[in-house]
Amino acid sequence: MVASSARSILNDIVTDHRELRTWLRNMGDLASDRLAIASYVQEGDFDGAFSLAQTLPSLYGLEGDELSDHANHLRLLGLHELPASVYFFVITDQSGRTSSSKIAKK
Repeated sequence: MVASSARSILNDIVTDHRELRTWLRNMGDLASDRLAIASYVQEGDFDGAFSLAQTLPSLYGLEGDELSDHANHLRLLGLHELPASVYFFVITDQSGRTSSSKIAKK
């Protein structure tokens, strides 16, 4: 329910991103913080998104697969820095694990 409410707010034509992030951060859970990160991205503030994302492992004690998934999330946040001449793709295998690759355009 929180996710659907947040998505609804994110999709409004006029959004107060700061208010949304405050509300999400007050929820105090990993999913809400990830939605706050998405609000930074939607706003085009990749530095803000990355800064918040970097705090999550220590804040939520991420380990093992959760920490690996988080590292993949950080890589995705860095995509905006890739030059336009690079394609990036993510592959999810049958077990649900993801891997990412990039290739240059010719």
